[in-house]
Amino acid sequence: MTILKGLFLENQTWPAVSAYLLHSKTIIIPIGSIENEGTHLPLGLDIHVAQYLCEIVSEKTCCMVGPCLPLGYSKWFMDFPGTISLEHETLTKVIKEYCQCLYAHGFRNLIFINPHMGNGNAIADVGRDFRRKGALVIMVDIWRSFKKIAEGIEMTKKSELTHAGDIGTSVALAMYPQHVDMPNAREAEIELPVSKNIYPINTTGFSDFKGNNIYTYVSAEEITRSGLIGDPTGASKEKGEVLLEKMVDYLEEVVREIKEVE
Repeated sequence: MTILKGLFLENQTWPAVSAYLLHSKTIIIPIGSIENEGTHLPLGLDIHVAQYLCEIVSEKTCCMVGPCLPLGYSKWFMDFPGTISLEHETLTKVIKEYCQCLYAHGFRNLIFINPHMGNGNAIADVGRDFRRKGALVIMVDIWRSFKKIAEGIEMTKKSELTHAGDIGTSVALAMYPQHVDMPNAREAEIELPVSKNIYPINTTGFSDFKGNNIYTYVSAEEITRSGLIGDPTGASKEKGEVLLEKMVDYLEEVVREIKEVE
């Protein structure tokens, strides 16, 4: 992974940040999680995806990148060793105080690059508060965006959006194959112990019952012993490279669009 240091906030002097704010009030913020990613992917996948995308998009758009927020809300994965989860209230407070600092310095467009579903509600709470101050908080739901992109590509249009499944594993193989343990990738065996008629769709408890969606708030380990949903065995570096290229193009458009808001 190429490290592009020039536009990271933590690598700037304060006069450099002050100069940047004279021509732009926009900043992109990578946010991730440390959580189970199946038996073949590293716990920090969400962090690495967010930072990887921010680095490249920053180079293309000359947009500042804020320091990564590496911890998220992942409470349903706590049965899997290594998972680190903040409480929702803690995460919301951290995001709020982070944004307050950026706002105080003059940033007004804050774009969160978020690959972790569990962070969404906290970002939404903060975003609505800051809108009342005249700021604009945006969140790009990275994995759902990858799924939409995959549907438009012949080689990936049948790939499912599942936890640590085909799409996530392909992206990881394209970013850092040395950290992907493909011999341990296997199709998930899933069930919901409370009922054989309720089919789990993801690890958060989102499920299908007779054609409609319901939530069952059980731990992820009750649904999947391996920690993943779906089948990652068809993943490939080639798929991941195409998905990453298209995602970078999309995020470049998002950043340029939001910068025009100024």
